[in-house]
Amino acid sequence: HHWRLLLEGFLAGHERLGGMLVPYEDLVAGKADLDSVATYLDIGSFDTGVLENKLGARGAAKPRLSLRERYVIQSIAGDLRDRLGYTD
Repeated sequence: HHWRLLLEGFLAGHERLGGMLVPYEDLVAGKADLDSVATYLDIGSFDTGVLENKLGARGAAKPRLSLRERYVIQSIAGDLRDRLGYTD
């Protein structure tokens, strides 16, 4: 519920507040246009080496969600997940 509330707020208000929306997945995968972000922030450039440090990352594979867990997530965030292209 919290994820959905925050994300809906970001999607609805980032432009009105003059914000830039950069998907986390694009950022860590190196797909985000960091030059545009740096220009927006007026900082010159990024040290892309910091993106190599993944704090809190797990070494082992994540366990698969149970059917119940998947149902709960789908019922809370399904339409928003689908709209943003998130998959299982």
